[in-house]
Amino acid sequence: MGYSFFDKKESALLVLQELIEVIESIKKDTETGYRFSNGNMTKTKLAFHLSDVMVGNNTILAKAGNFSASYLSYSTFNFMHTTNSHFNAQNQDWFNTLMSKSTLLSGVAEKQRNQFFKSAIKHIKELMQYIEDTEI
Repeated sequence: MGYSFFDKKESALLVLQELIEVIESIKKDTETGYRFSNGNMTKTKLAFHLSDVMVGNNTILAKAGNFSASYLSYSTFNFMHTTNSHFNAQNQDWFNTLMSKSTLLSGVAEKQRNQFFKSAIKHIKELMQYIEDTEI
């Protein structure tokens, strides 16, 4: 058998089951358009977009009031950040363009939203079945 991160099947299956739970939680948030915390809907709005565009980075743009910062990941666990307003404005423009070409799934587009989450969970369950059927 190939390289494995887990010594036991049970550990891998537990991680995948918890991933399904996270996805189901995100689905619930996406259905309402608001974040949930401890089973209760918060006042925090959520905009979940589905895009066919392949994004080649994991850039994060954080905004709070007049403050903004960009975080760019590199070398797996490392990241750089900047509060440069010109760079952050470019990032905001890029995100806006990407979102304008995406399908909003939060609060609307029920059919596409259900297909997206159903497909994600299906792939995870197929992986779980593969793990269960494989000898370690």
